[in-house]
Amino acid sequence: MADRTRPRDGAQDGSEALVDAALARLARPLWLTRLGLLAERAARAFWPAWVILSFALAALAFLPQAALTADLLRGIGTVALLALGLALGLGLRRFRWPSRAEAAARLDASLAGRPLAAVTDRQATGAGDGA
Repeated sequence: MADRTRPRDGAQDGSEALVDAALARLARPLWLTRLGLLAERAARAFWPAWVILSFALAALAFLPQAALTADLLRGIGTVALLALGLALGLGLRRFRWPSRAEAAARLDASLAGRPLAAVTDRQATGAGDGA
């Protein structure tokens, strides 16, 4: 996937410096946007594991363990651990790290006029025309 935050070959004089200056000023907002994307993707991928863990902890907290046999408690714990392992495995399969380009696209979409796309765009026709 092409990184849209960098200019392509053939950038006009001064435009590469302009893009580099714009990206330097946006380093922290891009990092924060990428961190937000990471949190969103982790929540989507691992929500089943959190639910299983929450149910297991609630059962331990509110069910009367004294009324259950040790074998039954071990069996319930084993099933809960297997379900948790399965949910974590599925979460790891679904999880994908956000790229810098995805963070830039998300940040750009949140700003009026899409300024990142405007700075990194290249003129399609008439680029060699001095006027």
